[in-house]
Amino acid sequence: PSHEQSIFGSFCLSVLQNRRCIPFDSSIPTAFSADCPSNLYLYSAELEAFDSIGNFHKVSQSLKHIGVSDEFLLALGVRKSVAIDFLFSKLDTLQWSSDPKPLIEYLRTATLTPKDISKLKSTQYLPCENDVSRMFAPYELYLPDRDLRIFPFLRLLQWPSQDEITERSQNGRFLVGLGMKVLPPLIEILRFASDQVSENKMRIQCLEYV
Repeated sequence: PSHEQSIFGSFCLSVLQNRRCIPFDSSIPTAFSADCPSNLYLYSAELEAFDSIGNFHKVSQSLKHIGVSDEFLLALGVRKSVAIDFLFSKLDTLQWSSDPKPLIEYLRTATLTPKDISKLKSTQYLPCENDVSRMFAPYELYLPDRDLRIFPFLRLLQWPSQDEITERSQNGRFLVGLGMKVLPPLIEILRFASDQVSENKMRIQCLEYV
């Protein structure tokens, strides 16, 4: 029964959480061949985006072959994803200034708490097109869109040009959920258009957008 599984899992955690009891696979020679559960990740964890900041060990594939389930490993304290606090402490080290896609895709599939979501909404960690002065929070940016590039007063998310992102795409929906904007205020567009006294072409483009 599930409640007995939970009790058994808690007991195993209390006994094993501080012991090097779980073997891991590593391509680099290490002092130990096993580690504490909380220092390891599931075999299925996507960690390639973090190769530049250290070695993250996954539990040995041999455990999978003998039938040790993800659920049991999680009950012991094995991690499913990189801790958000650790991730934010390494933002300066990771190279996402021109391509935040690996970060966004990781965050989108990670298990996030309400506290994590709140932090992701307010922290400045995303790059902006044509502005390298600093990083930006999601609510300060707009999803990149070809039509929006005629408005110089809008800050668009820096995103790989070959990869389309829209409010209907998985990454786009995730970013909009964090507060990223899609449509600029109508009054700002009209005010900008009215200022283009000598730029008839620009004014027509603005009105076409409206």
